[in-house]
Formats: sequence, C-alpha cells, structure tokens
Amino acid sequence: PEPEAAAIDSAAAQAALERVREGEVDVQENFCAAMLKVLNNVLQNPTETKFRSLKKGNATLQAKLFGVAEGAAMQLLTLAGWEDGAEVVALAAAPDGRCTAVRDAVLRFAEEEKMNQLRKERDAKIAEQIEKDKGRMPERRYGGGEDD
Repeated sequence: PEPEAAAIDSAAAQAALERVREGEVDVQENFCAAMLKVLNNVLQNPTETKFRSLKKGNATLQAKLFGVAEGAAMQLLTLAGWEDGAEVVALAAAPDGRCTAVRDAVLRFAEEEKMNQLRKERDAKIAEQIEKDKGRMPERRYGGGEDD
C-alpha cells in the first residue's frame, strides 16, 4: 500500500506546475507522463532501489523532465523527498507521504490540462461550424406559422 499523502509546500508545487503550463501541450504531456511514471514506480515498488535513482545525464529524462519548465522537475522531486546530487537525483529511503502528495498534485494538474485542451478543441470545432453555417442559405418555411 502507498503511504498516505503528507503535507507539502503546495504553493511551491503549484509554482513548478505553472512553469510546466507555460510550455507547449506536447511538452506538458511528456513532462506529466514521465513525472507520474517516476513517482508511481517508486510508490508501487518501494523496496526496489533501481527506481529511487535518476541519472541527470539521461537523454530521455533531460528531454522530458530536467530540461524543461525551468527546473520544475527538480523542485517537485525535492518536495517529494528526493535529493539532488552531482550526477543523480535520488530518494535515500522508501517513499513517504510526500511522494504521494506530489504524485497526486501532478495527476490533478495533468487531468486539468487535458480537460482544458479538450475544451479548446471543442470550442475550435464549434467556431468552425458556426463560420460554415453563416454561408448557408436560411431555411425556407412553408405555412403554418403565425407570421404567414
């Protein structure tokens, strides 16, 4: 079982996620997917040390986490109890409630951003249909109305 969510600096977590929000949609999605994978791996496998160490030089982690959003990944991992070393970011012991809390914050953010993106796409489709409809001829009505 995962540890219960513990109190974290919510303002700091929100500030990090706001920096992620400033990026392109695909960058946001990649960031959230990678961060959730890292946190879920360590929460679901608390005794596996391989999940508690991330190499800063790893190209995939650089592209999806460490190299985007002005240090948001490091800020979130630090809030989750990870320690920033010279070459690796590591969780010294089994994850605690801070990891759960950060994972939950990232998950809420990802879901919120996905809904916002879906709304934008829907609104664009509606606007496009309205423009198409402006060029159509008005429907003709035959009899039966009060205005006849």
